[in-house]
Amino acid sequence: MAGETIDATLYGGIRPWPGAEIWINPEVDQGFGLSDTFGVAGYPSGEAYKLGKAEPYFLVQRGFLRQTIDLDGETEKLEPDLNQLGGTQTANRLVFNIFDTNTYAHDPRHDSLNWSSIDMGAFDYAANSWGYAYGGAVEWYQDWWTVRAGVFDLPQVPNSATFPRHRTGSVRD
Repeated sequence: MAGETIDATLYGGIRPWPGAEIWINPEVDQGFGLSDTFGVAGYPSGEAYKLGKAEPYFLVQRGFLRQTIDLDGETEKLEPDLNQLGGTQTANRLVFNIFDTNTYAHDPRHDSLNWSSIDMGAFDYAANSWGYAYGGAVEWYQDWWTVRAGVFDLPQVPNSATFPRHRTGSVRD
């Protein structure tokens, strides 16, 4: 059976208070990979989900809150883009992200086409079946450098359809 993918995504964002952005990206997906994506370690299409369906289905794939706190420095213009509202920000700033996906990767339409490039090629991607995870990150921009740190909740079984509500025991249990 040949693989195919079709999706439609809404990028909806609002600015509820200064420096904040709330985004939600619901999707209607339909598709599957060639031979249900088995047999290729670095599957050539990041959109050919491991848990696909021949009929369209609805998921809220991304949702996040971003809070930017301007510190000082030169004011920069921020152009509007997907998951980014336009405006201004200072060169030195703190950015807090609470999200249900990693905003730095995991969008095969924007970042990469091959699973090995989306995540580590030696392992299956550490996320749910669609490549998403829950987490938060903080970024500190200062002059010419940036420090980033984050914490993420990954499923105990990679590529499973759901995240556990709570964890008991170790991953080896």
